[in-house]
Amino acid sequence: MSFDWNVIEIWHAHQQDEPIDWPVARKHAAFGLVARDQWKEKVLPLTSAAHRLLGLLEQGQTIGDALDSALKIDDAFELGLWLRQWLEHGVFATSCSGPVA
Repeated sequence: MSFDWNVIEIWHAHQQDEPIDWPVARKHAAFGLVARDQWKEKVLPLTSAAHRLLGLLEQGQTIGDALDSALKIDDAFELGLWLRQWLEHGVFATSCSGPVA
């Protein structure tokens, strides 16, 4: 997901039982991913580079091409850290449209 407003931080602020430290809402780009653990939603914040990489993978790009694009946004992008988080939250599913070699 991609937003013009900081909706990820706003959503997280409303999930807490503690008072919200306003002003949370600032107009700036925000990126996030909704994952489910035992049908309990979890909103994971993303950087613009991570958002770009996932978007390109969803479009069928190779990991190498998607990583190159993410690195153009953030030359310090750490694929290993993001991949670990995504695997822990079950972000990827298997899909096969033909025989696997």
